[in-house]
Amino acid sequence: GHRGTVIVMARSSATATSVGVAALAQLMPRPLDLISTATTGAHQVQQTLDKAGLIDAIPIEELQAGDHIYAWRMGFSYNHHGIVVRVAPSSDGRRQSSLDCCSVVHFLPPSSCGGSLGRMEIVSVEEFAQGRSVCKCHYEVPSLNFYFKRSGSCSTHKRASKPISVLRALSLLDVGGDSARPQEALAQAVEYNLFNKNNELFACWCKIGDASGVSRFRSSETAFSPQTAPG
Repeated sequence: GHRGTVIVMARSSATATSVGVAALAQLMPRPLDLISTATTGAHQVQQTLDKAGLIDAIPIEELQAGDHIYAWRMGFSYNHHGIVVRVAPSSDGRRQSSLDCCSVVHFLPPSSCGGSLGRMEIVSVEEFAQGRSVCKCHYEVPSLNFYFKRSGSCSTHKRASKPISVLRALSLLDVGGDSARPQEALAQAVEYNLFNKNNELFACWCKIGDASGVSRFRSSETAFSPQTAPG
C-alpha cells in the first residue's frame, strides 16, 4: 500500500536524479576540452594579430644569421628572445625543426636548468618558438617609432654586423655540456636575474655590445632589461 508507493516514488526520484547528473556531466566541458579550447583560442588570437601586423611576425624562410628574434609566451604576456646563428636551405621542408637548417642561441632561466644560474643553449627555431610566431627585433628605428612599440620589440641603437652578433652568441655557448666537470660547468654558467640579466639583455648584448649596459655578458655585470620576461 502506502509503503510500496513511497518506495516506488523514492526509486523514481533517485532515477531522475541520476539521469539529471548524467545529463549535467555531458553538458559540462571536460578538462582536456578546456585546454584544447584555450589553445585554439590562443592560436586564433595569434593569427588575428599576425594579419593586423601588431606582433611583427616574420616568415621562417626570411630569417638570417645574426637576427635578434623573439616569440610570445603565456598568452602574449611576455616574450622570449634569442639570436639566429645558422640558416640553410632544406630540401625536405624541415627547416623549422632541424638544428642544421635554422638554429637559435637563447638564455635559459634557472627554472629550466635548476639552481640560481642560467644556461646558454642552441635549439631549432621550432623548439625556440614553441608553436608561436617568430618576430624580429628591429634596430636603428626612429625615436617616434620606438615609443609606440612594445618594449623589447625594437631599439634606437646602432646594431653590430650580423657576423659579430653570431660570434657573440656562439661565444657564450656551454661547450662543455652535461659532461663538463663541475668547476667547468660553473665557469660556463651565467647568473640569471629576472630584471637585469635575462634573455632579452643577452640578445641585445649580441646586437649592440656595450650599449646594452654590459661589456661582458659572462660576468657579474648587470643592466636593467625593460622586457622583464621570466624566460
